[in-house]
Formats: sequence, C-alpha cells, structure tokens
Amino acid sequence: MALAGGTMLFVIINEVLPETYIRRNEEKSSAAILIGFIFMTYLSIVLG
Repeated sequence: MALAGGTMLFVIINEVLPETYIRRNEEKSSAAILIGFIFMTYLSIVLG
C-alpha cells in the first residue's frame, strides 16, 4: 500500500504540478496540495 501511495505522489509531483505552473496557478496549486496533505494526515490520525 505504501508503494502505491508513493507512486501516486510521484506522479502528482512530476506530472500534474508542472502543468499548473505553466498556467500561472502556482499559489493555488501549492496551497491545494498542502491543504490536501494536512487533511489526509488529520484523517489518518483521527481514524487510526
């Protein structure tokens, strides 16, 4: 399961983020990824 999560994270960082930077949405995309990471960490802690 960790391998699948790492693979998805790798794809997002290498494929999706550069496309958003080309479209001049740097702040929004970076904020969305940070908020998503914080939210998933929170859910992982709360739900165990």
